[in-house]
Amino acid sequence: MYAQPNATGTLTAFARHMADPPREPGDERPAAGRFTPPWLVAPGTRDLTSHVDFTTLQREAGRAGWSTRSVSSQSRFLLDLVERSGLVNELERPDRLRDRLALKSLLVPGAFGSSHSVLVFARNIEQVE
Repeated sequence: MYAQPNATGTLTAFARHMADPPREPGDERPAAGRFTPPWLVAPGTRDLTSHVDFTTLQREAGRAGWSTRSVSSQSRFLLDLVERSGLVNELERPDRLRDRLALKSLLVPGAFGSSHSVLVFARNIEQVE
């Protein structure tokens, strides 16, 4: 995370499951006439992801009065969310196939489901089970 290739940050823009190639400040786009980071090109058409130092984030959140509620894989987080929300029955409807397939792409082990993590904080709330 702190290696030279990440010296300018780890924010990456994805379009159609492909990462935009990293650009250097001198690598100009002809239409723009100046450097535009990939994550600012065509807003709303790209997914953004970044590596995050959870240890530092948790420490600083704790100093600000926040407590860590959970750290989990994206799969576990989404499965718990769907289960608790009652969406399971809703997603079983035949007309929700597209939604089921979209959710499946976020849950697949070995892909986004296990390569992405979710960190949840809370402040001033009672323990909820």
